Amino acid sequence: PISRFRVHQIVKKYVKLAGIKGRERLVHAFRHGFAIGYLKKSSRPEDILELKNQLQHSSVMITENYLKFLETRGSKILDEYANDLVS
Repeated sequence: PISRFRVHQIVKKYVKLAGIKGRERLVHAFRHGFAIGYLKKSSRPEDILELKNQLQHSSVMITENYLKFLETRGSKILDEYANDLVS
C-alpha cells in the first residue's frame, strides 16, 4: 500500500502544478473525500477496517468519525467531490 505521506506528496505536487491556492486544506479535503466516498459505496461492515488500514489510522475509532459525519451532518456536502474521487 502507498503511505499517506506519499499520497500527500502526490496530491500536493499536482495541486501546486494546477496553481490552486490553499493547497494544505485541499490535500486534507482529498483524504476526507476519499474516505467519505469509500464508506458511501461500501456494503460490508468490515469495510471500515479496510478503510482504517488504507488511511493508516492507529484506531478504528478514528475512522468511525467519518461514519459519524455521514450520520450527523449528512453527506450532501461532499457528495459530488467524493463520488468523483472513487468512481
